[in-house]
Amino acid sequence: FKPFDPVVLRSKIAVFIELFEKKRALQEGEERFRKAFEDAPIGVALVDPQGRWLRVNRALCEMLGHPEARFLSSTVGELIHPDDSPLAFDQLLVSLGLEGRSFHTEQRFVGRDGQIVHGLVSISLVRYTQLGEPYFILQINDVTEQKRLEDFRRRFIANAAHELRTPVSVLAGTSALLSKGRSKLSNEEIDKCLDAMHRQGDRLGRLVEGLLDLTRLQEGIVGGVPLAVPLLPTVNSVVETAPPPEGKRLEVLVDDEMAALVDAQSL
Repeated sequence: FKPFDPVVLRSKIAVFIELFEKKRALQEGEERFRKAFEDAPIGVALVDPQGRWLRVNRALCEMLGHPEARFLSSTVGELIHPDDSPLAFDQLLVSLGLEGRSFHTEQRFVGRDGQIVHGLVSISLVRYTQLGEPYFILQINDVTEQKRLEDFRRRFIANAAHELRTPVSVLAGTSALLSKGRSKLSNEEIDKCLDAMHRQGDRLGRLVEGLLDLTRLQEGIVGGVPLAVPLLPTVNSVVETAPPPEGKRLEVLVDDEMAALVDAQSL
């Protein structure tokens, strides 16, 4: 109302401007958070201290194959594999509230149709909010393929180590036979021994080469050329190069028309 004090009026206007700018900055910050939350390439969720899902982003829904409504009507524990230890958010609230750090763990989640998703989970606590209630931010990175690759690599190495024993044993046994009993062997038997040593030497080289090429597994590239081969001569070749122990008899019963799909490089 006139008359007014210019100093007081300018002071009041300055307060309104400051409030407006803070509100705009808050809205911009919330908009940036919303976009970062929704567009994050990994799963992100907000969870309350009782473990209830408050909000989930698109990547997490796609990762587990559940619609958003499925999350919001359940708790984190309901989607964790029953054989894994559940996340105790009440304890994390106390721990992270005192220490002010994030918590990292691996969890198996149950996705759509029961498929298992391995997740590397990072949990941070937001202690001060507009509502006054703390909540957790979960960042979940899908490492299922990495786990599968690690398991395949482990089985590949174990199988390769097992496979290495056969050519090594054949080479050792055949070379010992040639060294000590060459005079008792016919030329045909000696040729068979040399041929067996040559084939097993090639096989050993391929196995070693396969071990050296394990770096291909990091890129998901696995060598191997599938080839259909008659089964009977293949089995007979295996029996010939690795015969049964002395005194034991092995009978091979394989249909002549039967074939097997095998890796041509391992023959």
